[in-house]
Amino acid sequence: MTPRLADGELEEIRERNDLVALVSEYTRLKKTGKNYSGLCPFHKEKTPSFVVDSGKQLYHCFGCGEGGDVFSFVMKIESLEFPEAIQRLADRVGYKPKYQQVRAGEGRGAANKEKIYRINQLAKDFYRKSLKISLLGPL
Repeated sequence: MTPRLADGELEEIRERNDLVALVSEYTRLKKTGKNYSGLCPFHKEKTPSFVVDSGKQLYHCFGCGEGGDVFSFVMKIESLEFPEAIQRLADRVGYKPKYQQVRAGEGRGAANKEKIYRINQLAKDFYRKSLKISLLGPL
């Protein structure tokens, strides 16, 4: 049996970590309209091109193209893997995530394997048909 985060725990950790406060630990942000902007913490720049949308809790740098949420920010800025980023963010706000035990072969992946396979088959068939139509022209 291996531990897995209980349902809803990722969302709970995401909601407890305000992205503006998190990013402000690494670079100075200035309120510009509904967003915040500042120098990108991922590359050297003189003109701010890094924007944090406080409503959507997402960031984007127009200089280097980096973007994402609290998890991707911590992963990038601290060179962490996803499980480590989850723990870092939980620790940051003093939250103890709940885990559930899962047997090998069980869980979301195994339960949805057939459904995912079928969806991929449908997508393949759709794109194959679309490609034929575009090559042959309208019928």
